[in-house]
Amino acid sequence: QGVSSAASDVYKRQVQEDQRADAGDDQRHDRGERVEHEIDVDTQAGDPRPPLDDRRTTVGDVERAGEQPEERGGRDEGQHDERAAVEQPGEGGGPRCGDEVQRETGLKIWVIDGEEEARLSAQGVLLGWPGAFGLVCDIGGSSMELAEISGGRVGKRVTSALGPLKLRDIKGGAKARQAQIKTVIEELAEKMGAQRDRLFLVGGSWRAIARIDMVRRGYPLHVLHEYRMTPKSVRETVKHIQTSDHEELRKISGVSSSRMALVPFAAEVLSRLVKTFKPKDIAISSYGIREGMLYE
Repeated sequence: QGVSSAASDVYKRQVQEDQRADAGDDQRHDRGERVEHEIDVDTQAGDPRPPLDDRRTTVGDVERAGEQPEERGGRDEGQHDERAAVEQPGEGGGPRCGDEVQRETGLKIWVIDGEEEARLSAQGVLLGWPGAFGLVCDIGGSSMELAEISGGRVGKRVTSALGPLKLRDIKGGAKARQAQIKTVIEELAEKMGAQRDRLFLVGGSWRAIARIDMVRRGYPLHVLHEYRMTPKSVRETVKHIQTSDHEELRKISGVSSSRMALVPFAAEVLSRLVKTFKPKDIAISSYGIREGMLYE
């Protein structure tokens, strides 16, 4: 009875942590942490890391960097956070932001490109699944990254502009959009080679699709981390998304309005990913780039 009670407590904590993580992700998305509000950031003087081209950070990153010391856990004056700001292609807002943030807050913002984002996200998966092997796919608002993992290490990795915000703006309707998705994923497959093991999904749009899959299947639990889907289940859920009323689907699955608006585009990408790479199964990872930095 004691073991059963302890297991129940662990499960409840997992559910609560997962719900808080998803709520925070959707709140950041709702506040406008998306491609339209990106800000260019120059590399800071004295940065020991190699220079990277096309650096971007988001408004959400800058907002969080502006927290007061007491909001960052009461660190002593002179102790500075190191923050990663993820590159996303798009129009920026000026190169002075990084200097201004450091001057006003004392915080250094590390800015990374798409392939580095792929590496860190893959390391996050390894933190959650030690010994995992397969293909990691991280989708954001304006980009999608792939990275292979095996033997506790990250291998080949690529980045693309297949984020749902980018796909939403493609002219020519669904036919043109799906043709673009097919072309890009086939190009990525040529670079990555055969990837028939597990497909690990990282990102809010993937988690929203998994929630919808749970509801469609009548799955009894609510923990998204390590939730698994078969290729057949993915195909059925994508079709369910395409043929259902999105507002009703949003309500019963608990997905935010802003996230639900992007789900149909992400579903098209997932459908093509599964069709092209033919993974043995698909798993959701709540661990991603933040956990990947801890893995360093």
